[in-house]
Amino acid sequence: MKSGANWFETISKYVNKNKKIDVYRNLHNDCWSVRQGARVVCHTNYITLRDCEYIVQPAGRRRVLVERKKNVHAFVRGYLCSPRDSDWTPPFSWEYVKYNPYKAGSFYFDHEPDHYIHESKYADLDVTDDDGILAWGWT
Repeated sequence: MKSGANWFETISKYVNKNKKIDVYRNLHNDCWSVRQGARVVCHTNYITLRDCEYIVQPAGRRRVLVERKKNVHAFVRGYLCSPRDSDWTPPFSWEYVKYNPYKAGSFYFDHEPDHYIHESKYADLDVTDDDGILAWGWT
């Protein structure tokens, strides 16, 4: 599904907004895969989450390091939200976050690779943004 004026309403048809979702980069289709429960419910090129956790499964990362073959083991978990929910001027700034299993065992800030992120209030995931995931209100 492409982003556009009605992307939030479209994704809301597939996602229960009261339950957390996992969002991870789908390298085969160059999009984000959205998983709720144990199944992928949709794909999109843009999504916004609130109350986010940045999760890396250690066994999956170890497998990547040994086999040198990518697998799904890192994702952002949170609640689907409208970008308008995060569109106010906070006392924080948006920061780019990345994940590379060969560099670190956690998501990290683009400008400070030694500073890891585990949670944020909001995350803005745009597949066309090569700089990474935008996070706001992080810890």
